[in-house]
Amino acid sequence: MNKKRYIDYIILKLLEHFPDIADNLKLKSGNNSDIELSSKRGKIKLLIFIVEDENEVTVGFQAGEEQFGWHVHMDMFGAKNIEEMINVAIELVKEIISDQQVIIYTSDFGYFISGTEQQLKELQEEEGVEFYYWSEL
Repeated sequence: MNKKRYIDYIILKLLEHFPDIADNLKLKSGNNSDIELSSKRGKIKLLIFIVEDENEVTVGFQAGEEQFGWHVHMDMFGAKNIEEMINVAIELVKEIISDQQVIIYTSDFGYFISGTEQQLKELQEEEGVEFYYWSEL
């Protein structure tokens, strides 16, 4: 799949599941794209990066003036091709915006999500760690 079709395909799939993102799509030089979804209170943004040069889809958070805080590449969830990457990204975004994912905040690392239930349990015992859902931010 050529680069133009790659990015168009991913954007089309995202729009099927999240029609409201159309106004938040930003095409960058080299046809890389960023999609930003601001939380209701504006504390953070959920970002979806499509990097054509690397055939990569990345989901992450941005808070304040920070360029790009926590992020995860879809291949870290085992996605090996475009279909798997977009399906994993869609599911992750759905989980975050529907409050199925706990969003963790620390002053050292900013906002992020936990990789495992065990990691989440360990973080709950730490001082200075705050837990939120998307709707609270």
